[in-house]
Amino acid sequence: MVTFSEDQARTLGALGETIVPGALKNGVVHYIDKQLRQNNTLLLIKYLGIETSQFEEFYKSGLDSALSLCWQLYKKKPVSLSEEEAENWVTAMAAGGMTDWSGPPSDFFFFVIKNDACDVTYGTPNGTESLGIPY
Repeated sequence: MVTFSEDQARTLGALGETIVPGALKNGVVHYIDKQLRQNNTLLLIKYLGIETSQFEEFYKSGLDSALSLCWQLYKKKPVSLSEEEAENWVTAMAAGGMTDWSGPPSDFFFFVIKNDACDVTYGTPNGTESLGIPY
């Protein structure tokens, strides 16, 4: 990884996989890492009113907050969560309104990650084929 620490990358993988099963296998971590280094990124974030210079910090602070939330809830890292715990962790993020969250608003961060995970999982010929949709 160039952009993310090991903990951030693993948190991103667990988050993407919980939201969109298959996202980790399809490379969500590498996709976002690479796209953050592109001049003309394919990431949805460029359309959401966030300055280009803030993209990396958006992801890093959101991932650090997501990891912190996981520690608060379960005293373990996201990769160690059971399926039920992971669903509850993601649901808490999606609900928003957290007081101990220091990154971008958790519900907004969830929205961005959900879109990234969907793009990498279903935005390819193989992904649309898995849905039974012609590319």
